[in-house]
Amino acid sequence: MSTSWLYSVLLTLTFLPNTAAFEWDDFTNNLATDLGPVIALFGEQVSKQFLSESLTTWDNIIFAVAPLGILTAVVSAIRVCGSPSLRAFIGRAQEGPGIAEVELLSCTSETTSELWNQGGIARVFGRPQILEVVRTTNKDKETCMRLFDQACGQLKEDASKESASGEPSWIVERDEKTSQFDTRGHLSPNLSLNFGIKRLRKAFTYGAAILGLTLQIGVLVYAGLTAYRFPQNFLLNDKPIERYAFPLTFSGTLLVCCGMFLCAYIIENQTDEIYYKRNHQVTSQLYWIQPGGQKIGDQVFEAFVGKSDDAEYIRSSRTDRDRPWVEIILWTAVVMTTIGFVVQFIGLRGMHSSVTVAQLISTLIMAVVRAGLRTQRMDNNRDIIACSGNDLNLRKKVIGHELDFLALHLEDISAISICTQRLEKRSRGMFYDHNSKLPKRCLNFVGSSLDKGGRALKTRFDLAGLTSGIGDHSWHSNPVKQMATRLQSVIDGARRVLQLPLPHSPSDKCIPLEYTWKSEPDGKVYDSSFTLNLRNKSSIWKVDVLQLEALLGVWAWSLCNSTDSGDTASGHGETARLITLDSSGTQEDNELWYKIWIQRDLSL
Repeated sequence: MSTSWLYSVLLTLTFLPNTAAFEWDDFTNNLATDLGPVIALFGEQVSKQFLSESLTTWDNIIFAVAPLGILTAVVSAIRVCGSPSLRAFIGRAQEGPGIAEVELLSCTSETTSELWNQGGIARVFGRPQILEVVRTTNKDKETCMRLFDQACGQLKEDASKESASGEPSWIVERDEKTSQFDTRGHLSPNLSLNFGIKRLRKAFTYGAAILGLTLQIGVLVYAGLTAYRFPQNFLLNDKPIERYAFPLTFSGTLLVCCGMFLCAYIIENQTDEIYYKRNHQVTSQLYWIQPGGQKIGDQVFEAFVGKSDDAEYIRSSRTDRDRPWVEIILWTAVVMTTIGFVVQFIGLRGMHSSVTVAQLISTLIMAVVRAGLRTQRMDNNRDIIACSGNDLNLRKKVIGHELDFLALHLEDISAISICTQRLEKRSRGMFYDHNSKLPKRCLNFVGSSLDKGGRALKTRFDLAGLTSGIGDHSWHSNPVKQMATRLQSVIDGARRVLQLPLPHSPSDKCIPLEYTWKSEPDGKVYDSSFTLNLRNKSSIWKVDVLQLEALLGVWAWSLCNSTDSGDTASGHGETARLITLDSSGTQEDNELWYKIWIQRDLSL
């Protein structure tokens, strides 16, 4: 049965006319002629990615020559700049401005932010928690943590930080599109421009633009040669090409390229960029701190602590300037691109197939070049958590202790432990005037005499202050911050209930306490001291909640990050363990007693 079927097929193929077997020449010509223009219509995702990261006119030129994603460019320009009627024409009448901003623009705003997500940068809606800080060190080795806006002199800060940090660590450069400094209070950092992408030298951008122009002009020159210089060598169906073919090809290609440039131009001009240069006279480093466990939509974002040593910083924001000419350029771009594609398609149909192949090859080459300009992504060496040891669970373990982790990491400290015994026996009590001479080795949170442990506590103290405000920088949901607030209330409540005597003095007081810290490089344990301040506010004494947060944070993180052998800063493996004596105890009961006896949570 199968043999007879095979013979039938062979006989049918044998008696087919040779002219109708496979007209291979016609097939290849039609394939190249039809595929070349059509393929330029697609490439949606790569086109969106390139548009969202374009900042200069050179980027627009690279996008326009030998173009890919013509439909995407036209639709994107309408989504970003079009009127409601024009957006309705493409089926986007009910689309909010934030959706187009997330997909097509490089800026952050009130509705758009950027977060680190598993090795990449994700653009999300809303204002999630992420902190952008600059750590400065002066000539006396005093360190200070400030917000980026404070570090470049755009936000006012208190006098103590101004004196400790000196001049701004970042210098603002005015961009040609920005007539004045950006004082709109940008709080969401541009991670994609400063951390997610490794910017190549400008020579690569110039070279890519020149290459694209050369390829596109070369295709048009080649088309002219086939039409007018060597017409007999490039026949179409054994006939010279039609007279209309080259003029339509030339004019259509020119219209498409100009229309694509205008589409990219109006999208790129919807944002204002401000460039900052690092002040090399000030020792500083830029950090991003993202708390883990944040849920945005259906995504849960992990903890992230990143750094940057780059000499340049870019801030992109949605422009608020009135630009009446945008709608005119938009209509011009849409009409030019649409008509140009139709004219180019008709012209290429009348040209020799090699011209279409040349245009197709140029399009593919420029697609690779555009992708190459955007493939240099973030370096894992800038991810501090990923570079900190071989603990695969560290990113999950650090959730809630991101600030504590950074404070200890900056000083190469593995753990800090608070000693419960008294610093020394004192006949006049445990309170000292804030300006009096403190006991030996007792250090405050300011001053150049701080050791590494003191600098770590000082850094954590600064971070506690930066995250205790209101607005986007507020981290009031942080468990350490909540614990410190409750502890302050407990201390104040216990003092009032027990009627503990306090000094009748208008000046602030301080309580010297002792702690130990363990150096990570050599594993040695060092003793040190700090002062816990008591603030006198209207004859009511309050423990400094920021100091409490700093102490509790680094201590709790040291316990959480201790090894299985119980290695802590004290060197004795001081741990606590809760053992239930009732085998029938439920999980809820065990958790309850754990919170009472181990965590000392008495507010249950």
